Amino acid sequence: MQKTFIYQVTSRRFWILIRLILSNTRDL
Repeated sequence: MQKTFIYQVTSRRFWILIRLILSNTRDL
């Protein structure tokens, strides 16, 4: 159960990172 929790947290951070990168590329 802990593994899934860690996976969810990391995936969430990963998506936030992707969103930041996408928004940065849009500005460019």
